[in-house]
Amino acid sequence: STAKWQNIAGSKNSLFAAGREEVRFGSNGTLKIFAVQEGDEGSYQCVAENDNDMSLASGSLLLGGKY
Repeated sequence: STAKWQNIAGSKNSLFAAGREEVRFGSNGTLKIFAVQEGDEGSYQCVAENDNDMSLASGSLLLGGKY
């Protein structure tokens, strides 16, 4: 089974830029951000799949108490 994170189209972010040491992907598919930057704000989606099924989950990262 695999789990992959991606930014949702139209979302502006820098989480997946090469060299971002503060972004970690856990063996269970979790996404951990240790030093959030303003450009990381946006919507993200995780796609988990195995030989039998597929599942999608999404979430938003909001910064600065704007909401």
